[in-house]
Amino acid sequence: SLPENVQTLDDAMHCSLHVACIMRPILDVHIAKRPHYPARGSPAIKYLSTSLRSSRSAAPNHSSRRVRLIAGASSDTQAQSSSKAEEPLVTTTYMEELAEFLKEDLNHLFDEQGIDASKYDEDVKFQDPITSYNGIDGYLFNIQFLRYAFDPTFKVFSIKQTGPYEITTRWTMGMSVGRWFPLQAFWKPEFLFTGTSIMGVNPQTGRFCSHVDTWDSIKDQDYLSAEAVKDLVTQFMQFYRTPELETPEYTVLKRLATFEVREYEPIVVAEAMMNVTPPTTRPEAPSEMPAGAAVSKAAFEDLAGYLLGGKNALAKTMEMTTPVLTTEDETATVMKFVIPPSMSKELSDLPAPSMPTVQLKKEERRQYAVRKFNGISNNVTAKEVADVLRFDIAKEKLTPKTGFTLARYNDPSTPAFFRRNEVLIELDGFQLE
Repeated sequence: SLPENVQTLDDAMHCSLHVACIMRPILDVHIAKRPHYPARGSPAIKYLSTSLRSSRSAAPNHSSRRVRLIAGASSDTQAQSSSKAEEPLVTTTYMEELAEFLKEDLNHLFDEQGIDASKYDEDVKFQDPITSYNGIDGYLFNIQFLRYAFDPTFKVFSIKQTGPYEITTRWTMGMSVGRWFPLQAFWKPEFLFTGTSIMGVNPQTGRFCSHVDTWDSIKDQDYLSAEAVKDLVTQFMQFYRTPELETPEYTVLKRLATFEVREYEPIVVAEAMMNVTPPTTRPEAPSEMPAGAAVSKAAFEDLAGYLLGGKNALAKTMEMTTPVLTTEDETATVMKFVIPPSMSKELSDLPAPSMPTVQLKKEERRQYAVRKFNGISNNVTAKEVADVLRFDIAKEKLTPKTGFTLARYNDPSTPAFFRRNEVLIELDGFQLE
């Protein structure tokens, strides 16, 4: 039966609308569970919601006891539903879990498994200084393109929350042209980028909605900035040739505009002093040879004798490595050959040198600022490059140690234009932010 104050059809309609307004949260749940009902947010539901609001505001203030009872009985349901609706999806705990997810997922960035695309919005936006895509399809295409065209390597150093809906990663990515490049027998361009990825999280979906990369090597991070294009072309036009020999293991922590910051793993070296007068009886050091060249040649031959000629306690021969190192400081100049890292990293595993001029030494993990250059290298050019590098280190507010090391990767038969030379200056207290 109808309340006594409901006399007309219009009164009955207003009463029904009041009940519908009160029951709407409950109806919404059922609508979401039943696919044959109009979906929430559809034109039909929007029209009904608008009609209910306008009718409710225009309806007379009926004091129906039945309506008041229904309203009272459903007030707790409304409060609970409202509380659940207002509870944020993206909480601090959720962001921590998302950061942990990235630590695992980014390991698959360039492998067969690939990243988990379900964690990204369909319209995710990606941008770095030379690339821009809108949408998950473009995002995934870019990853696959790099994978097949450039044989990329990728290392993540840190992942941390840097905003309410933002996670920042720091990484190093190296690339070299694949087999498709027709000139790789003579020239194989390599690219190296270090920087950050700023990952924006959509608070409504809890998925990544944006991905913006920055490079340490440039200041202007805008898409296709002149600085970014120049950086890319400069790397492409480097003609250094690195021999396929064992070399010390290192990780590039940062690549800046003019130099790299590397962390070298522990190595064992055979070293010979160069600031001593070579024996006059050495036939390989004729009197007409300049003193510096004679000393350098003598040190090189002593080290080569230990590593390649079996001049050691076990008469054991080893493989040649690269680069040949020459370290110079205020007190001495020393030439070094790196013992093959695959052979041993401990002094106790190596045979003692037969020649008194050769010593074995273990060097612990160290961090260096490194500047590359090609051409013919000698003490003069090395000191010039070291002076420029020390100036650039100061501009970056880093702390260098005294002295420097010249690293020569190629034998004398390599054309000067293709030679890879480097100057290394050890850093004191470098921390990757």
